[in-house]
Amino acid sequence: MRLQFIILIIMAVLYQQKAMALQPTEQGITTGIYTGLNRWERADHNKVGFSVTPQIGYRFNSKWEAGAMFKFDHYSYLVNYYGIGAYGRYNCVLTSNGAFRLFVDGQAYYSIGDYEKYYGGDLTDNSVNPVEIGLTPGIAYRIHGSKVDLKLRYLFIGFNNNDRWYKEMGGCVGRGDWILDAGLRRLELGVAVNF
Repeated sequence: MRLQFIILIIMAVLYQQKAMALQPTEQGITTGIYTGLNRWERADHNKVGFSVTPQIGYRFNSKWEAGAMFKFDHYSYLVNYYGIGAYGRYNCVLTSNGAFRLFVDGQAYYSIGDYEKYYGGDLTDNSVNPVEIGLTPGIAYRIHGSKVDLKLRYLFIGFNNNDRWYKEMGGCVGRGDWILDAGLRRLELGVAVNF
């Protein structure tokens, strides 16, 4: 019985060492891009658009990464958003070989709305330039034998001072500045490369 217990302990230790050796531990520059669909619903315009979010950052270890991001939201020829900000990412390894990971992005960015065509050049309302600070969870898959990750992000929890109509488009809980947004616009697919 003792021999079986000792063999079990040795096997568990060896398995844990192998799993730790296979985790993505590289440090260095990482770059990625996310894309998703957006929907604009106002009384006079119902449009489907897209978003593109390129990121560049530095991976400190297998758990932590931080960097800068640029966000472009295109709704129609009338309205576009251009945002710039920063993100911090915490990675959790799900599988022993490090192929699948959960992550949480903490992000903060400021957007500038291109509304001149929509409002006819009258931009007196500062609320058209939203600030967003919060958390976005996701899952990543490391392509075997490469430094390329396929990613999916969905949901937003945090501060967003956008206009009320934005929060009434569907999938958003909270009409004030603090929201839980599960709208389709929060579903993003991405790819990242670690150098």
